[in-house]
Amino acid sequence: MRQHRAEVPQVQARRGGDEVGAARSRSDLAYVLSRQGRTGPALRQIGLARQSLTGADAGRLQMMQALVLKVMGRRLDALAA
Repeated sequence: MRQHRAEVPQVQARRGGDEVGAARSRSDLAYVLSRQGRTGPALRQIGLARQSLTGADAGRLQMMQALVLKVMGRRLDALAA
């Protein structure tokens, strides 16, 4: 019997038409990537999530971007974010 890889949450959400859920999953993934030191991919996920989030979710994402930029040593960019 062939085993299938579990789909990542943002793919499942997008397939179900839940763009906000997919964007929230991207935000969570950005956090994990940044904790692993993979700041470039983290910023890419933040960029992809930005277009679908508003309100508190958008604010949380903006804070995540600032934290990633700070980790990268880009303090002025982090403050501007």
